[in-house]
Amino acid sequence: MTKVPLYAFAIQDGFSLFGYGIARDLLRMAAGRSEAPAAHCVTLGPAGGAVRSSCGAVVMADSGWQPHPKMQALFVCSSAVRSAAAQDKSLLACIRAAHRHGAYLCGLGSGVWPLAAAGVLNGQQASADPGEIAALRSAFPQVQFTLAPVTLDAGTATCIGGDSVTDMMLQYLKAAHGPEMVAAARRAVFLKPARSEGLMRALGCSAPGQDLDPRLQRCLHILDQSIAAPPSIPALCRDAGLPERTLGRLTRAAFGCAPAALALRIRLHHAESMLRHTPRSVQEISADCGFATASHLAAAFRRRYGLSPGAFRRG
Repeated sequence: MTKVPLYAFAIQDGFSLFGYGIARDLLRMAAGRSEAPAAHCVTLGPAGGAVRSSCGAVVMADSGWQPHPKMQALFVCSSAVRSAAAQDKSLLACIRAAHRHGAYLCGLGSGVWPLAAAGVLNGQQASADPGEIAALRSAFPQVQFTLAPVTLDAGTATCIGGDSVTDMMLQYLKAAHGPEMVAAARRAVFLKPARSEGLMRALGCSAPGQDLDPRLQRCLHILDQSIAAPPSIPALCRDAGLPERTLGRLTRAAFGCAPAALALRIRLHHAESMLRHTPRSVQEISADCGFATASHLAAAFRRRYGLSPGAFRRG
C-alpha cells in the first residue's frame, strides 16, 4: 500500500494567510499532478477551531498543536509574535516533538521565531527578514541567521516570507520528493519570477524578470544563497551547469556587465538593505555580505552609490 504523505500547518492568531495559502496549495498541486499519491494536509491551531489571520480572514484548525508521529513535515506559519519570550509553550512543545519524530521543519517568514525558540535551529543557518535579523541574532546567538531569501539546512527550511515562500516550497519538494514533483507544481500554476522587477532594475536589468534566461535565473539564485561566501565565477558556472562564456553573454545582454560585476551588485544590494533596515555595524555588514574588510565594502559601496556606507545610513 502506497504511503500518503502527511503535512501539518501550525498557525496562530495573526498568521499570514498569503504564505499559508501558497505553501498548502503548492503541496496540493504537486501531489495531485504527479505520480505521487495525494498528500493529506492538516491545520493545527492553539486549541483547534477558528484562527484569525493578519488580514482578518478566519481559518478553521483541525486540532490543537499536537504532532503526529507519522508527520512528514511541519510548516510553522508566520504570525505577529516576534519575540522569544512571547512564544506559546504548547507550540514549542509541538515543534520539538515533531523534530524528535523526524519531521522536516519549515518556517514561513516570522515562523522562524518559534523554530528558533524551540531550539531546533541551533547550530544551523536560517533565513531572516532584514527588519528582524538583528533582533533574532540577539535573541538566538546559537543560530546563524542570513538574509538569503531561502535556506535549507539539516532537516529545516526557512524563508523571509512573501514571494520567497514559493521558492522555499519548490526547494523543499525537490529535496524531499525529487524534481518530478517540482515540475508538477510548476506545470500546475503560473509562477511569477522569484525576484521583483524593482529588484531587477536595482541590479541594472531593463527587461522584466520573466524574460530572463532560466540559466541566468539559476545563477542569480545561487548568488542570493551565498552572499557571505560568494563563489568564484568558475564555481558558479559549474553549479549552474553552463560555460563561463555563455554566462558572460547572458549577464551582458540582461545587465550590461560581466558576471563578476553582477555578483558584486547583488552583494552591495544586500549591504544597502542591511544599512537601511538593521542596526548592524558596517564591519558586521561587510562580513555578512562577503567583503574581507569594512574598507573593501566602503570602497565598492562608494563606487556603486556615490556615498560611504555611513553617509548612506545617515541620509
